[in-house]
Amino acid sequence: MKKRKISKPEPYAMPPELDDVVEEMIRLADADVEEMRVNMRWGGAQIAVVKRAAALFGMPYQTYVKQAAFRQAIADLQAVERLVECSDEQAGGQKQHKTPMTSTSPRKRTSPR
Repeated sequence: MKKRKISKPEPYAMPPELDDVVEEMIRLADADVEEMRVNMRWGGAQIAVVKRAAALFGMPYQTYVKQAAFRQAIADLQAVERLVECSDEQAGGQKQHKTPMTSTSPRKRTSPR
C-alpha cells in the first residue's frame, strides 16, 4: 500500500477580533488545567475502606478522595469561621484580628513533626 504524504497546514490569517477571542479561550483553558500533585502514604486497610466507599458511588477512589477531602476542608473552614464569629459576639462585638479562612498562604508549623 502506498503511503500518502501529509503536507503541513497552510498559513491562515485570522481576523483580529476572532484572534482575540481564540487567544482568550486558550488562556482560560490553560488556567483550567493547572494542577498540583499530592502524594500520601496510606495503610492497606484504610485504602480498602476508601476504595469500597468510592465503588458505592461508581467513581475511581482517587476522585472520591479528592472530593471527600475538599468537602471536609470546606466544612472545617466554615465551622472555624462560625466559632470565630461567636467568640467575637461574646467579646461584646469588639473586632479582633482574624485570618481569613480562605487564605491559601502556608502557615508556620508550631509543633515538631
